Amino acid sequence: MKSIKVNNFLSFFLYRLIAIFLFSGLTFFVTGKIADLELYVDCTYDGCENYGETTLIAMEIFQFLKSLLLTKILLIIFLASLSSTILYFLCRRFVDKNNFKYWALVLISPCLLIYTNVPTKELIFFYPSLIYIILESSFLIYKQNNIIPTLLKFSILPFMFYWRGYFAAPYLVLAALVIFLKYVDIGKISIKLDTKIILIFSFIISTLLINIFHIFYREFFELGIEYLNSSFSNLSSQFRSELDYSFMTDPFNSIYIQYISLFPTLDELLNKPHQLLIVLESFILIYVFIGSWDNLFKILKKNKSAKKMSLVLLTFIGVSYFTIYGFVGSFNVGSAQRFRVNFIPLGIFFPLILEKNIREKHNQKLQSLKR
Repeated sequence: MKSIKVNNFLSFFLYRLIAIFLFSGLTFFVTGKIADLELYVDCTYDGCENYGETTLIAMEIFQFLKSLLLTKILLIIFLASLSSTILYFLCRRFVDKNNFKYWALVLISPCLLIYTNVPTKELIFFYPSLIYIILESSFLIYKQNNIIPTLLKFSILPFMFYWRGYFAAPYLVLAALVIFLKYVDIGKISIKLDTKIILIFSFIISTLLINIFHIFYREFFELGIEYLNSSFSNLSSQFRSELDYSFMTDPFNSIYIQYISLFPTLDELLNKPHQLLIVLESFILIYVFIGSWDNLFKILKKNKSAKKMSLVLLTFIGVSYFTIYGFVGSFNVGSAQRFRVNFIPLGIFFPLILEKNIREKHNQKLQSLKR
């Protein structure tokens, strides 16, 4: 499958950059703010004693950039331009006609258009996580004759965990899991892999894990729920005001918890109709997630060992989403949209890059046989 022409993909990014500016302006017009711009650019240490270390570091970085660029508008233009340039050069070799629609849809998702182009902690986390996923995909598919990518990969991981804490935990586990899958024979599987069935299985495992954790670590888990409720509380919705310890640990509420992490509640939509955009984004990301993994499974249908590895990877990623991102995101739909930025490299970019690397390796083998 021929790659998308460089000029075409570059044109897409130029249109995307225009969309970032328009969408940022529209967001400010409708909501009166753009993500956490005021926090990171205008807040001083005297008024921000209660913020964590990484938040204070992010403030220093963005306030320094603003002092150089003088205005918030110029700061956003600079960050969006730099961010788009980095993203273009990181992704362009993994895009072709076979997967372009998935790349295009995820790259124009509002969460990426906003949170990776304005002052946020997600902006600082997103690019190291993407670089890590590229390196991990290469490690899994190709023979490693150079130690530099491995050293770079394991130097990125500590920063990711420092910067985003438990949101980065799945990336650390993935590093160990990939090493295990690459060097340990876990057997073969001949059945057809179905992304939706694997996700249902992952959801069941996640529900069991959450309840096992709360049984054995009840006090710690209860404190965690109280912290999340106070940190992300959303009093604008009566449907989120009851997310206390007893509700969150009831397995019969698991589907509802995941639902309100993806979608605004009815009263939220009535109060803020613009949140229909979150509904649209959620459906698009679900479609892209399933499509990207289905694409990967299609090219592995004859490789029974690789299918077993992919089954393990998707199960782990699904459990990670439901246990961390989906669970925590249920407390506040706006925060849930921001948390998606932390998950997208792992859940969507990873299968897209893996699939492209596998096809590229297969083509290289065919060319070597023809010589």
